[in-house]
Amino acid sequence: MIRYFVTLTFSILFFQTAAFSHPASLLVAEEGGRVFVSENTAIVRPMASLTKIGSALFAVSLSPLDRWIRLSETVRSRGPDDRSAPLRLQEQYTLRDMLSAMLISSTNAASRSVAKELAGSESEFVRRLGEFGARRGWKQTRFADSHGLSPASISSVDDISRMMDDFIRNPDLMKVLESVHPVIQEKQGRTISLLSTLDLREYRGFRIFGKTGRTTAAGQCFAGFAVLGSKRYRIIFLGSSDMQADIRAAVDQIKK
Repeated sequence: MIRYFVTLTFSILFFQTAAFSHPASLLVAEEGGRVFVSENTAIVRPMASLTKIGSALFAVSLSPLDRWIRLSETVRSRGPDDRSAPLRLQEQYTLRDMLSAMLISSTNAASRSVAKELAGSESEFVRRLGEFGARRGWKQTRFADSHGLSPASISSVDDISRMMDDFIRNPDLMKVLESVHPVIQEKQGRTISLLSTLDLREYRGFRIFGKTGRTTAAGQCFAGFAVLGSKRYRIIFLGSSDMQADIRAAVDQIKK
């Protein structure tokens, strides 16, 4: 039976239930960044598109957000549930808009194009991203690509929580992550309304936002926040079999 922890600002409740499907999870009240309770947070697993969190952080360390990025490949649909932005080869978007395509609609072509533009090649970007992560203290993280399709892109809840710390310190990235109906614009004027990969944006009065990921190897993954008034709660899990149910279960426990 899977264990999960619930953290409120000044109280801790421990439950055991089958409602949480994930083997590695972290729920924390964002009061001064303190982690109250954690479970299996050091377990290393494939992180799927949560890889893009690291890529976004590294990208903004290399370039201003108004830099134009040329799309170096055509977006290919991965199936009927794919939310990738329909970007076109050789179109140009600002880095800010490319990060929106990466973080909101999880567009892999945007990740690869940013990597090639900023580092000359994706392999060089990934190599330098690994060095960047080591400097940031992401000790259990290894990057095999810029987007997370490779099962060799791995991390732990502990390290992903450190990445989210860096996101919180960057208001521009947080603004992107919090976007509800973002619209990006190509240099020649074509606009695209991005589709979010996160279906659950509000639950029991909480505003939900964050980065999703899913592959066969990684299962379903999430790193984000549930916000109610001035209180912000961090929810991170890897290897879930039901992302939406797990987010709901986390919020249900915060409400108790």
